[in-house]
Amino acid sequence: MSDPTKQDIGWGRVLKINLQYAFGTLIIFIGWLCWRGVSLKWWGLSLMAVICFAGGAIQVIQATVEAVQMILKLRRWKRYERLGSRPRADHMAQDHDFTDGGFGR
Repeated sequence: MSDPTKQDIGWGRVLKINLQYAFGTLIIFIGWLCWRGVSLKWWGLSLMAVICFAGGAIQVIQATVEAVQMILKLRRWKRYERLGSRPRADHMAQDHDFTDGGFGR
């Protein structure tokens, strides 16, 4: 398991999440603009507005889920690090260790 806190957090992933938020918000805004122009003559705009609202909401939810997953992964690693102390190396076996352990020479 590689340590995600010691390496780069993945600025490409952070940029992707931010672009998803921006794109979803833009789509919702376009849907709002279409909804404002709804009348009996322009009934097709209401359909376009509903599609834009749904698409924008999906983008925002998807970006939120990805951001939460990234944060939880970092927290899980921090919790794992706090479990115990750093590993220490044992000393090399000497002759007296063999004789004490019953492996006499």
